[in-house]
Amino acid sequence: MDFRKKKWREAAEKNQSLKKVERDVRLKQIIPAALKDENGERTSERSKLNEICTKFYNDLYSLHVNVQQTPSRQQVTEEFPDVMWEEIEYAVRNIKRGKSPGVDDVWQEYLKAGEDTVFKALAQRFTIYINSKRGTPDA
Repeated sequence: MDFRKKKWREAAEKNQSLKKVERDVRLKQIIPAALKDENGERTSERSKLNEICTKFYNDLYSLHVNVQQTPSRQQVTEEFPDVMWEEIEYAVRNIKRGKSPGVDDVWQEYLKAGEDTVFKALAQRFTIYINSKRGTPDA
């Protein structure tokens, strides 16, 4: 009987958790008995196994693949779509109650009280900031 089945049987007989047994069994994976080197020769010497594995992973992680770089924010010339006032409304309506204001000192109650007028004004302002590529103004 193999090791895994033996451990499962013992756990079942002792009413132990099979999940825990499986996790423990997976941690005790068997080291390969032999590997083939570059020439196709099979070896089971521990030092050679270590060399084969080291070379394999060094080669694997040192592959040089040319990856195209994405253009930086300054190189992007396309305009972003306008911010919709409904997005602003959704965000404002989902602010948790009782939170203190940020560095801009605007209370959530003020935003909610302004309703559509404030949402539309904020959407226009955010669209301008995004398309001007300067981000939000300093607080």
